[in-house]
Amino acid sequence: MVILDLAKEFRRRGHFPIAFSTKLGQIEKELKQACIPVVSNLDAIGNAPDIIHGQHHLEAMAAMAYFHDTPAVYVCHGWFPWVETPPVFSNIKKYVAVGELTREHISNSCAVKREDISIIPNFVDLEKFEVRKSINKVPVNAAIFGNGIGKNSTLVRSVAEACNLAGMKRLDLFGLRSGNPINNPQEVLPNYDIVFSVGRCAIEAMAVGSAVIICDESGVAEMVRPENMSAMFGRFGSSSLRKERLNADFLCREIRKYDAAGVRQVTDWIREKVDLRHAADRYESVYREAIGRASIETRNNVSGRDPRFVDVGKYIASLAATIKGIEAESHGLNRLVDELQGQRSPANRSTPPNRQLPAMVHRQHAQSGGDRHSGAEGKPGGATHIQ
Repeated sequence: MVILDLAKEFRRRGHFPIAFSTKLGQIEKELKQACIPVVSNLDAIGNAPDIIHGQHHLEAMAAMAYFHDTPAVYVCHGWFPWVETPPVFSNIKKYVAVGELTREHISNSCAVKREDISIIPNFVDLEKFEVRKSINKVPVNAAIFGNGIGKNSTLVRSVAEACNLAGMKRLDLFGLRSGNPINNPQEVLPNYDIVFSVGRCAIEAMAVGSAVIICDESGVAEMVRPENMSAMFGRFGSSSLRKERLNADFLCREIRKYDAAGVRQVTDWIREKVDLRHAADRYESVYREAIGRASIETRNNVSGRDPRFVDVGKYIASLAATIKGIEAESHGLNRLVDELQGQRSPANRSTPPNRQLPAMVHRQHAQSGGDRHSGAEGKPGGATHIQ
């Protein structure tokens, strides 16, 4: 959704973005509805672009090799997963990180000086993600929001137990691996007082007025509050998580830090930091700098493309499509493993009173076939419930 939001904003500003991916899905429909071309074959692009905005290294390398006279900006969103690994290539004139830790990753992976790496934090379209009308004084509803979270994972069980201990009434689970993705988080998230998430998903939840506890299957950080929000900014990803905190007692203590006034303060603060339009201004500036670093002769020498580089670009694109296909199958296998583990789990056979853990994830959202980063179409309600 990062590319979707940026492309739509640049189109609104009068630019002509083209989206390239070796594997297309729901996002293709949304881009085309915004009059933005989407291609899975680089041969379909008639004119060389002025700038390449690279994200995920296989597609980025394919595009940079194919249009090897075009300057590029490569954006790294995290240390994981493998697709985020920043490449080294002569086309790349500027690197962009979403935070200080990501900048360190680029600097020490690509031998780039820190001062040459721009930081542009993750952003949210604030016109789309509106603040919920009211913030409850006491938290009642919670959601776990993330694509890599299995419904029978330690995280889900720990969060469910913590919510029970804290007296919360409902817990829903959203994401690809759980089989319950959502394409409309701006409509779903305002229904939840507390959201358990990381990265951009966590920022979206804060932006609508939900309290957020930063966590995923690898560990837990803490609830974002006025006392720690400045220190945590740029550290909403997995690098801030601690495995030893992944237990119901710690999570319950974090839930009990919920304070409606504090939630409102965090929401107002994050909305000042993550506006899409401010981010687009920054990206335009970085693009201009990258183009300025590239020679005019190289940039305009489209007719002199080296066919060997073009072939390399095509090969990398085909490799990306193959690997993504394998990865998609892996997600399906992970869901099957989660279901089998859930069937064999002793907790599903016998659970003490008032400690019943999630037993089922309704699939009504997943039937839409969405492939959004944070989730498929539908309204909240068909998910995991605390009994």
